[in-house]
Amino acid sequence: MYDDEHWKTKRGHIPRAPDPVDMAKPFDASKFNFNKANPRETIMTLRLCGDEHPLLANISPLMVGHTVVVLWAKNDLPQGALGVRGVMAMLEFAVASKRADFRVCYNSLGSFASVNHLHVHGCYAKALDGSASTIRFPIENSCTELVLKVGQVTIRRTSSHCTFGVTGSLVHAFVIEGSDRNAVAAIAGQCVEKLSAAKVPHNLLVRSNACFIIPRKPQQHFDVVAAGCNAAICELAGFLVMQSAESYQNLTTAAAERYFAEGASLDPAVFNTLMQELLEPTNNKNISSIDEQMAQQNKLIEELCTRVGQTESQVAAMQSKPDATMTELAEGVRKSKQSSSAAREVTCCVPMFLRSILKLRSR
Repeated sequence: MYDDEHWKTKRGHIPRAPDPVDMAKPFDASKFNFNKANPRETIMTLRLCGDEHPLLANISPLMVGHTVVVLWAKNDLPQGALGVRGVMAMLEFAVASKRADFRVCYNSLGSFASVNHLHVHGCYAKALDGSASTIRFPIENSCTELVLKVGQVTIRRTSSHCTFGVTGSLVHAFVIEGSDRNAVAAIAGQCVEKLSAAKVPHNLLVRSNACFIIPRKPQQHFDVVAAGCNAAICELAGFLVMQSAESYQNLTTAAAERYFAEGASLDPAVFNTLMQELLEPTNNKNISSIDEQMAQQNKLIEELCTRVGQTESQVAAMQSKPDATMTELAEGVRKSKQSSSAAREVTCCVPMFLRSILKLRSR
């Protein structure tokens, strides 16, 4: 239940500018941390990544069902220790709910995280805009452009051709999505680790098969007083939690776009360079893998063609359509007048190679 007193004591009724914070700040047991929370706030424990983690009621909820999961709580990890395992825990938490609108959120230090004790938020997107049909945050519906495909995982960025309110996003972001949850966690987690090492503040929004990553300007650049709201993950994802009725009435779409563009979103050139740095190892690895497989494919086709008496021009033509080629070669081997042992050898190669071709084409 929300009331004025709750807002004044828990969230602060007077907007104030956030202080700068060191993203490498270590855990400090003398400060508030979730191990000091009232035991009555603990709802249950969740098993994520093979370990138990406490699930707490959020005593300052932004929506119905807002919870906090403290990851590896007794290990006293700082908020910057998310990494690959933390992202995997977020994905596992997301699929633990049967509701399609359940989301898991993360704020790094410098991105409006209020407690330096590794934690993520569980929340529900249903009807956030007052419509019963809404089950996503606005950023999830934004226009995107394909950046890279790695196996069963796609990496897309929010498009600069759309504006907020017209399937657009308030900030530059990218999303890593795919059916292979381990691969999503690995790629997203490595990006998070690089952002932490480079001291670039960031926010994450996770659903069952996707991780939205928002690298952004440090929190002190956002004009909380003028905007009337913070710039944490909910706001960056398009759900603005206004700090007063007056701020809500006065805020326009154009003003919101300006506040977030000036105080939160990275400049386009900076964002583009950062994305290249974050994804370069993944990109190079993927290209190298494809190039190597293509070279192996062409070499094997050439060898098989030689065995069944194909000319150089026929070899080149077959290398341009490998999947059809392998079927044709298999048939040619069976009909060839070569020794039965050689035919068996080549025929055995075909199914194994076709499997690698299928894997390659799936990329």
